[in-house]
Amino acid sequence: MSPFKSPGENGIFPALLQKGSTYLLNPIKCISRASLALGYIPIAWRIARVAFIPKPGKIDYTTAKSFRPISLTSFLLKGLE
Repeated sequence: MSPFKSPGENGIFPALLQKGSTYLLNPIKCISRASLALGYIPIAWRIARVAFIPKPGKIDYTTAKSFRPISLTSFLLKGLE
């Protein structure tokens, strides 16, 4: 993961996880293991921010087909996946 990719709704950049791994690895590992064992994903990890990017070359941008949705999800969820 690039350190300064767009964060999800929780505002956590990958740089925080990469640089703070010494302090964050154990708590994140415990949460991830519990999540897998219980079959439950924390609500804060499930929230996504959707950005609509215009498709190039479209003449009319008044329809939904003229845009590409990009979901910005939590990097903690991406790591768990």
